[in-house]
Amino acid sequence: MESLFDGLVAHVEELPPIAVYLVIAAISYVEYLLPPVPGDAVVVVAGYMAGLQIIDPVLVVVLSTAAGTVGFMTVYWLGMRWQGVSLRKRVGVFSSEDVARAVAWLQRWGYGLIAANRLFSGIRSVIAIAAGMVGMRRGLTAGLACAAALTWAILLTVAGYLVGDQWEIVSDYLSKYGIAMSGVLIVFVVVQIWRRMRLQKS
Repeated sequence: MESLFDGLVAHVEELPPIAVYLVIAAISYVEYLLPPVPGDAVVVVAGYMAGLQIIDPVLVVVLSTAAGTVGFMTVYWLGMRWQGVSLRKRVGVFSSEDVARAVAWLQRWGYGLIAANRLFSGIRSVIAIAAGMVGMRRGLTAGLACAAALTWAILLTVAGYLVGDQWEIVSDYLSKYGIAMSGVLIVFVVVQIWRRMRLQKS
């Protein structure tokens, strides 16, 4: 599946403008349902095409933001449907370990993690489903998800606009950044849990 979407990203710049807009909206939504989908890379390519004046950068940002917010809230709604499910069980396409970690993160950082969810490309979907599972307020969650999606869409579009046909460099950095940030977050949570367990034993 990953190679299929990689091929799609590589050919986005060859599509007519209306098709590019449809791809932006579709992938910005689907990336929350199927985490391997390279939504960020598509927006960077769209920014590059905006720099060539093929498409409108404002429309790129609007579509990416709207579809990303709806995607987040769709997975959030699925999480609400799965409230009460044991964290030891697999939840949809998400492993029990990932969901349990995300629940722990939300219990520690609350709505701040939702506002920052776009920074964690590898686990943003898990954050969305965990937010639903722990029953975080729908309106505030949607507002923060929208603000995060808007900020990220602007950054990616501007990056694509500035780097031009070297957009693959940005995409590569985004991939490495997402992995690094997810790793840092996991290590931090593990350390905090370990410290809490030590305090309880002492």
